[in-house]
Amino acid sequence: MSVLRFVTKKGADIQAIITDLAVLRITVFRAFPYLYDGTLEYEKLYLQTYINSPKSFLFAVYDQDKMVGACKCIPLKDETPVVQEPFFKAGMDLSKIFYFGESILLPEYRGLGLGHRFF
Repeated sequence: MSVLRFVTKKGADIQAIITDLAVLRITVFRAFPYLYDGTLEYEKLYLQTYINSPKSFLFAVYDQDKMVGACKCIPLKDETPVVQEPFFKAGMDLSKIFYFGESILLPEYRGLGLGHRFF
């Protein structure tokens, strides 16, 4: 493992590393095939929601040129309807919630405190 590099992106700037993020998501989620079996095309379409939101945020960790971890968040009012639905049904004001979408790390980078750094 080399020196890790940390990258932050907001809104449309996420586009610059969208493929890295899509590949990381597919790799990590492949461990849960009963929940998720993504493709690069699906990922890029889904992640467009974050690119389109000016207040979305991505924090990524790179080991050399490889993204090894990331967390992303977005104003809930900018998320997809399927994510918004349970909050809406619970009577919550979507405009007051900043939604933490996920925190993902490749297995070999877990236990190093990176997840704590995400938060």
